[in-house]
Parts: sequence; C-alpha cells; structure tokens
Amino acid sequence: GIGFSGVEPVVLSRLASLAVPQDPALAARLGDIVVPLGGQVEATLDEGFNPLTIAFNLTGEKGTITLDELADTPFAAPLTIDLLKARGLIEVGEQRVVLDQIHAAINGALRLDGRGMLLTEPGGVATDLELSVAMAGQTSTITLASRPRPLPGSEEGGSEAGSGGAGAGETGHHVTVRIDEPQPARFSALTPGLEQ
Repeated sequence: GIGFSGVEPVVLSRLASLAVPQDPALAARLGDIVVPLGGQVEATLDEGFNPLTIAFNLTGEKGTITLDELADTPFAAPLTIDLLKARGLIEVGEQRVVLDQIHAAINGALRLDGRGMLLTEPGGVATDLELSVAMAGQTSTITLASRPRPLPGSEEGGSEAGSGGAGAGETGHHVTVRIDEPQPARFSALTPGLEQ
C-alpha cells in the first residue's frame, strides 16, 4: 500500500492516468472536489503489472465540493467540507468506483453518511448514492441517481427524445433525487434560503 497526505483528488487522478487511461468526464468530476486528502491506497495487479483494482481509505481536510447535478437547484453553491472520509474500491477495467462508506461534516452544521457507486458510461459518469443527512437532531434519507444523457447522434439519443428526455444533440445528466420527509429547514445548512 501507499500512504500520502495533502493531495487533491484531481492530482491523484493525474497520477493514476500514468498507469490507467482516465475518462475525461471522471477527471472533470474529481476536479469539483477541492479537498486535500490523506490516507492509504492499495492496488492489485495482473501478470503484466497492470492495475485491476485500487482499494482506498481516505480522510479529507477542509475544502469544497461542487455537484454538477444540483446546478439548477438551491444546492448549487459549493459545499464547505469540514471533514471528509471515504472508503471503497476502484474497479479499473469496469471504470467503476464503489463507495463502501462516505462520511462528511458540511457547512459546520450537517453530517452526511452513505454509500454508493460511480460508473463511467457513454456521455459521462453515472452516479448512485444513498445518503443519510443529519442536522439539529433530525435525520433524512436522500437517494441520488444521475445518468448521463446520450451522446449526440446515438441511438439512445433518438429514443430518449421520444420519452420526454434529452433529444439528439443534447448532453448533460438526468437526475433523480428522492428525500424522505423533505422538510426544508433540515437542509438550511446547505442553503439558508430553504428556511423561508
């Protein structure tokens, strides 16, 4: 295994690209996480010394995270991260990141715990996250699913247009967010405007 500290995710991605071709969409997503990281990574290699999986156990210092999926919502502003912990596995051949554990303290008042997966698909990165959000003694569960819209000219683009989604020539993400007992005041740490 390899230990390190004070390294931002986008830098880790650039280092990893020396051994594994990186999807530009995934690299862009990592650039949205401006949190210095420390921890341990451990790789398993094939007979040609190419990485098959990379296990990670990381802790983040103060920083910010911007979620593109929430760009048109009240949660669009970058989130201030007070503490971040993440443990999981990168499956290199499948270009998939399995998050076994996520823990974050956000904007000085909110605690987030969860798990999920990120998977590279044509057109971008698909995301499935199940999160527990706690603030002021109350907890809500959020399920976030994000799928890239089809690339221009793809067959999926034509069928998507017929279902009311993005037509051919459009790109971006289709996002589904489910919140149990969605009381706006619970999320005031993310955006004070929701208290009104």
